[in-house]
Amino acid sequence: MKVAVVGATGLVGTKMLQVINDFARDAEYVLIDRGQTVGDARNALRAAMGYNPDVLNISFRVSLDGYGDGSTIPGSVGEILRQASYAGTVVVMAAGNAADGHWGGLFEPMKALPARA
Repeated sequence: MKVAVVGATGLVGTKMLQVINDFARDAEYVLIDRGQTVGDARNALRAAMGYNPDVLNISFRVSLDGYGDGSTIPGSVGEILRQASYAGTVVVMAAGNAADGHWGGLFEPMKALPARA
């Protein structure tokens, strides 16, 4: 199994790598620094996908890389992640670390769907 970890040079990325390693000790790892800008992050994700990973872990946040309505724009991080998913890569990304700092719109919680039998 190949696991690409983008953003792994920071403390959070290093901690994520430790957790991932607990579950996939025999995996082949690719660690890529996310850089400083949104453009750097996009390039890092494209580089990670060049390794054709089975799992892509993203240990960073990306702000101001879309319309803010959940849709993606060409070349955005969201589009890159969608393409990765379509290619069969499992995309794993933390959510909620900055909570209120990322979403300023209205929020209505989804109703839970019944479990399948």
